[in-house]
Amino acid sequence: MDLSELPVHEVRTAFESHPSYIFQEWVLDRSATIIKAARRIHGEAQRSSGPPHNISDTDAVIVNNMLGYAKNLEMFHVNLAGLTMRLMFHHPGCTAAEVQQFDSWRCNVSLLLISIVTLFSQDVIDAVS
Repeated sequence: MDLSELPVHEVRTAFESHPSYIFQEWVLDRSATIIKAARRIHGEAQRSSGPPHNISDTDAVIVNNMLGYAKNLEMFHVNLAGLTMRLMFHHPGCTAAEVQQFDSWRCNVSLLLISIVTLFSQDVIDAVS
């Protein structure tokens, strides 16, 4: 799949602009950043709601969407690691960096990107980031 067919998205941009090993680190770092932001939003909403600290439905949805995106990124990372290990198994003697240069690795990653870009559009991410 040609990634240019997908809308602009932070994950797609990172994939296209970083070597594979840095991209995988970026995915985990971005997930951690989103989780911290969700905790901050939840904490602020709870403090501003007064006793008994019930947050608004809107804030709850925002936090839920942020955590959903972070979880999706973490599962994406697990899939990347699994794909790399599977290719290393089928190509003995190749390192992770070498198999990540295979066309099949990049093609599979492109397919995995579709789910993230489709489920979590960039404008929604920007609105809650």
